[in-house]
Amino acid sequence: MTLRTPSSSLLWALAAVFVVGGPALFGDGVDIPDDALYYMVPAWDWLCTAVSSGQSIWFVPGKLGGTSLYVDVVPMGPLYPAWLLAMLMPTVTALGLASLLHAMGTLLAVRWLATLHGASPMAATLAGCGVVLGPIGLAGFQDAQMDSWATFLWLPMPLACLEKLAQVEAQRRAR
Repeated sequence: MTLRTPSSSLLWALAAVFVVGGPALFGDGVDIPDDALYYMVPAWDWLCTAVSSGQSIWFVPGKLGGTSLYVDVVPMGPLYPAWLLAMLMPTVTALGLASLLHAMGTLLAVRWLATLHGASPMAATLAGCGVVLGPIGLAGFQDAQMDSWATFLWLPMPLACLEKLAQVEAQRRAR
């Protein structure tokens, strides 16, 4: 298996995503929306506290006298690995990094899906940029919509896998 060098358009696209999403890595000067302050930051802080103190991560004692995480709305909760970033860095920085990594993954996932459908590498890269740096992606950055970033990233992946499976099946039948 040979390792391919990424195209310059892909490197420029990844750099653009980093420039747009980079401020999310620094809590100072970044306006964390009210819903993020109400749901994500306390949930990630609680998960970090629970793990570091040996308490159950499945029960949040401070909400309504105690709430199970099974019934609470926690974007990227204890079963989603990204919250583990909060164990390594401050919560707001961890949320920013998770958002930036999801954006870069979304760019690559949409690019892969577009190339499977016959788009040129440049057009596929532009399609990925259109999702990440367009209105939908910018709203994800601006409003810290962690649940929408996960959707943007993981929806193109099964679609691309299904397309690849269909292409392989068509090749098999042609033989």
